[in-house]
Order: sequence, then C-alpha cells, then structure tokens
Amino acid sequence: MLTIETRKLLFEMACTAVICDGHIDEREIKELHYIDTSTPYFNDLDLSTDIDDFINNYKKIGDDVTQISLQKLKNKALTPAQQLLALEIILRVIYSDEVIDKEEVTFIRNVRDALPISDEIIIQRFGEIDVLFKGDRSKIAFSNTGIDISSPQKVSPEIGNLYHGQDGKSK
Repeated sequence: MLTIETRKLLFEMACTAVICDGHIDEREIKELHYIDTSTPYFNDLDLSTDIDDFINNYKKIGDDVTQISLQKLKNKALTPAQQLLALEIILRVIYSDEVIDKEEVTFIRNVRDALPISDEIIIQRFGEIDVLFKGDRSKIAFSNTGIDISSPQKVSPEIGNLYHGQDGKSK
C-alpha cells in the first residue's frame, strides 16, 4: 500500500524525469497520464493541477528542482518494492519519447545512487539497463546496445520493447 506521501514523491520524481533534459516532451506528459489512469500509483492525486504546478515551479527555480527532488528521495525511507517502482516509473517516462538525452542518463543514475537497493535486485527486475549503472557494468551494456550517451539517441529496440505506451502497445 502506497501512502499519499509516497505517491506524491513518486509523482514528483516522474515530473522531474520529464524536465531533467531541459525540455518538456508531450509524449512524456502523455505517459504520466497513462500511468495515472492505468495504475494505482498516483491514486488520490490531481495530476492536471500537479503537473502544471511542477512545471511552473521548474520555470521559476530551474535545475534546482532536480536537486530538491533527489534530496527528497534520499530522505524518504522506501521499501525495496517502492524503490523499484520509482525506477520503473522514471524509466517509463524517460523512454516514452524514444530519445535518451545525456541529462536523462545523469538523472536516472543520480536516482539510482540515492536508492539503497542492491544492483542485483535491480538487474533481476529490469535486466542490465545501461542507463542505471556507472563504471564497467555500464560500459559493457552500452557496447552491447549501441547507445552512445554523448549525444541523444533513439532507444534501443531491446529496451524500448520492455515498456508499453499510452495506447497499451509496445513501443
């Protein structure tokens, strides 16, 4: 059972994933709405108002929103299941526009660093998704998927097919 406070944090992290690359893609907003209507993750939240408020706050204080959200995540004691849920929601948002920007890679790795869950559990749940790991592990994964994080790229078919979009079909 997710508390309202945890739902708000998950929603804030999803919104941060939308803005972390410096632009707001409509496909990412649609994915947020899809998650809202198709899952219980954001129950009891008014997404239309909350998204607008978050975007307006981002326009006022800029990139500090990302750091504030990451700090909230670090300070919240989440269960392992909630940590995996946070990663899943963020990954779904990041992959929804089919482009992974360098800033998005940095953000998801910072989220990963903020969570105490082990790499082994993450790999069991998601596989070795390159954007989640730094160091030798990510070098191997990047060479296997052909993603170069130095510039925006299309999502590799293997990763993109793991997620379903707002129409319920594989991307």
